[in-house]
Amino acid sequence: MKEIDQAVLARGCSSAASYAFLPYLPIWMMGGQAYGAGVIGTVVGLHIFALRAGGVFSRPAMQLVGRANALLACHLVAAATLALLIGSAFIGMTTVPCLVALLALNGVATSVGNVLTKAFIASHAGKERRVHEFGKLNRAINGGAALGAVAGSVQMDAVPDGFAIISLLLFGLAAACSRGLPMDVVRNGGMSWSVRDLLGHWKVKAAFLAVTATIWLGYAQFFTALPVYAIGTAAQAFIGAFFAINAALIVTFQGKALRAVQPLLGGPLGPCRVFAGSAVLMVVALVGLMATHGALWPVLFAAIVIFTLSELLWAPLLDTWTASVFGQRHLVEGYTIAGLSWGLFEASGGALSIYYYAGVDHQGSVPWSYPILVTCLLVTLAGLGMRYVNLRPRYAE
Repeated sequence: MKEIDQAVLARGCSSAASYAFLPYLPIWMMGGQAYGAGVIGTVVGLHIFALRAGGVFSRPAMQLVGRANALLACHLVAAATLALLIGSAFIGMTTVPCLVALLALNGVATSVGNVLTKAFIASHAGKERRVHEFGKLNRAINGGAALGAVAGSVQMDAVPDGFAIISLLLFGLAAACSRGLPMDVVRNGGMSWSVRDLLGHWKVKAAFLAVTATIWLGYAQFFTALPVYAIGTAAQAFIGAFFAINAALIVTFQGKALRAVQPLLGGPLGPCRVFAGSAVLMVVALVGLMATHGALWPVLFAAIVIFTLSELLWAPLLDTWTASVFGQRHLVEGYTIAGLSWGLFEASGGALSIYYYAGVDHQGSVPWSYPILVTCLLVTLAGLGMRYVNLRPRYAE
C-alpha cells in the first residue's frame, strides 16, 4: 500500500494548499481590493464549483498528458495559476475577469487531481479496504486543511497581497509527492461516457447524488462562509483554531469512528443509516453556528466538534459509496459526476451565504441567518429521505 500512502500524502499537500488561501480569499477581496458583496460571492462560488466539479475535464487531461503524468501535471498547473495570481496582485492587475480565469483554472486542475486520486485509491484497494483507505485520505485532507488554514491566517496578516505564496509552495510539494505513482492502474474504461454506461441504473445513481449533495450545503457554511460570517465578532480571532480543532479530531478519531460504525454498514440500507445519522449531527452543528453573533459565541467550539463528528462519518462513506454505486469499471466517471453534483450544491451554498454575510452590518446582532436555516432544512430532509432510498451497491459491483 505504499503507492496509496504516497497518493494520500500528495492529496494532503494539495488540501493544505487550497485551504491556505480559500478561506481568506473573500477577506482579501473585501479588504484592499474593495470588491462588492455580489462580486465576492460570485467569484468565490465559481472557484468552489471549479474545485468540486472541474473533474469533468479528467478525460481530456488524461488524453493530453497521458495517465502516468496526469496527476503530476494537475499539481503543477495549480501552482502556476497561483504564481500568476500573486504576480497580478503585486502589480495591481487583479481585474475580475483575470481573477475568475485564474481561480477557475486552479480549481479545475485541483479537481481533476482529486478525481484521479480517488480513482487511484479505489482501484488499488480491494472492496474490503476501501472505506479504511478513504478514511486515511480524509485524515490527510483535513490535516492538510487545518495546517494550511493556520498558515494562511498568519500569512494573510503578514503579506496580504501575497496570501497565496504558501499555497504555491504546497502545490509544488504535492507535485513532488505524486511523481512515480503508477497511475496506469486507473482504467481508461472508467472514462466511458456512452449513453448506455451513463444511464445504467440511472435511478439509483440519481437518487444517490440528489440526496448526498445536500450535505455539502452545510459543509460550505463552515469552511467557506464562516470566516466572513465571523468578521467583527469575538469569534473572528479563533477561525484558525476552529479549523485546527476540526483537523485534530479527524486525524485522531477517523479510524476509531469507522471501526465503530463498521457493523452498521452491512446490508443494502447500512450506508443510508450511517449517512442519516451524520446528517442529523450536521443540523445540530449548524444550529450552533448561529451563536456566532450572539453572546454565546463559544458555542461555536461545540458546533465545530459536532460538525467534525458528522464529517468523520459522511466524508469517507461518500467516497466509498460512490465506487459501489458506479462500479469498478467507471470509477473516474463516478467521481467526476459526484463532484459535479456536490460542487454545485457547495458552490451555491457558499456563494449565497457569502453574499448575505458580506452585506450584513457586522456590528449588529444577527442571531438567525436564513442561509443556515435553509441548510438545516435541506440536510434534515436528506437524512430522513436517505432512510427510504434503496441504494444497493450490488447494482454496480
